[in-house]
Amino acid sequence: MATMDDIITVMIPLLLTSPLAVANLTKFRTMVLLTCNAEGIVQVYKDIDYNAFFEMHTSTFKEDSKDWNAMRLSEAVDGRLFSRRTLISDGKYFEKPEWFAQRMVSLPHEMSKWVIDERSIMVPCGAQVCYRVLVAFLIAGGGFCIMAVGERIAGVDPSNLSSYLWLVAGFYLLVCKSRYVEEWPWKDFLHFRVRCRSVSELHAITGINKQFIMAKLLHDDSGGSMLKTRGPYNKVFLQRDANDGFSIDCPLEIRTLLLSGLIMLKVATSRGHALVCLDARRRTELKVVEHRGNQEQEHLVCEDINRLYKLRTQSGSQGNTRLQLVRSKELKWKRVQGVYRQTYADFI
Repeated sequence: MATMDDIITVMIPLLLTSPLAVANLTKFRTMVLLTCNAEGIVQVYKDIDYNAFFEMHTSTFKEDSKDWNAMRLSEAVDGRLFSRRTLISDGKYFEKPEWFAQRMVSLPHEMSKWVIDERSIMVPCGAQVCYRVLVAFLIAGGGFCIMAVGERIAGVDPSNLSSYLWLVAGFYLLVCKSRYVEEWPWKDFLHFRVRCRSVSELHAITGINKQFIMAKLLHDDSGGSMLKTRGPYNKVFLQRDANDGFSIDCPLEIRTLLLSGLIMLKVATSRGHALVCLDARRRTELKVVEHRGNQEQEHLVCEDINRLYKLRTQSGSQGNTRLQLVRSKELKWKRVQGVYRQTYADFI
């Protein structure tokens, strides 16, 4: 750019790409429509659906960005990182499209039956209870059959053996009640329901992928759900209760965050690279991750991710890298490089 004309030619479309310009235009249009005499007729302007994409960069920037281990938002969409398929199947049943179609329809219907309060989720489980009662009944029924045989079995006391089988049936029911959830009162058990107080318990009862469950909870959390969450991995949730809430006891993965509207952006800082969360969930009127940190805006961040990856490489760990999320206004960065690419990271 050699002249002021070149600078203005570049700056005008660049300024119009800011969400601030779109938000101000929308507010101005609303003010104009509602500023009239009380007796006047308000004619609502019909919105027009459209998509607008704008990208401006130099060829040098495009070449340099190939080594950043980051991708643009369009690449994330094309790579199906926002798809529910990987969360439903956990990447195991891609060769069964009919299974996917059935599961995609049944899961929302199944989750709609959950009763959610401030501290727990009540799940109907008639099939599980009937199966366990049937097994216990068959064991106890074997004791009745032995008593019917009487003394025709030489060297065996039928009454003692039947009592033993009844004890086994009772012990089986007690083990089943305590295996999946910490507390399962008989009242709820006989009403074919169970109260889950953590993600692990909900996964054990329903068999739904943990990441899909947390994506559902994050979606409801931004939509006004009354559920309060507690740690150890509930930093991204809006409604938190450190003492008595629903336990988020499973780390979040990058695909779960993306599906829930939390986009982890890789930024370059003076001490290396870091991650900054762009919150695009419901009820967020305007969220922007600027090229430089803003002291007035708080973000979920993960600092110095290069050091964490170096420690993972030196230790020879085969699991996912655990990235610590914190809320901060202090982090400063020079450049937003793009959407975080690594899928083998857990956010804690």
